[in-house]
Amino acid sequence: MTLEDAIQHCYESIDHMKCDGTCLECIAEHEQLVKWLEELNEYHMIQVGKEICYLRKTNNGFELVTAAITSVRIGKNGITATTNKFKGTLDVNEIISNTRILYKTPRMILVQEFFFDAYDLKEKAQRWIENRGWEYQEA
Repeated sequence: MTLEDAIQHCYESIDHMKCDGTCLECIAEHEQLVKWLEELNEYHMIQVGKEICYLRKTNNGFELVTAAITSVRIGKNGITATTNKFKGTLDVNEIISNTRILYKTPRMILVQEFFFDAYDLKEKAQRWIENRGWEYQEA
């Protein structure tokens, strides 16, 4: 079982407990457990070699660009990373936030924002390009 599988299982267990009238304390403990598992998974993502994704707008639609993290730096301004494809440093907390948004909002897709290849989000983005990319409109 992966961390992502454990997180999904925990959410399913919480849903079942809410439906069958399990005590509120047990539900709260599972909610805390899933919070810790998600945090652990986020720290697990911040490693050299991990892949980040980016939906780039092109003249013909969109393309999914992936890059590997080549270095991670923890400094007074937070955690930053560099990749093998994108210039400059990336704010890891922003990438984690984008990843969290995409995971918790299944019908949402972020264009021109970085996210980690986690929770099958890379596949979700690719399906979006193939099926719905033409529907995209800027706000």
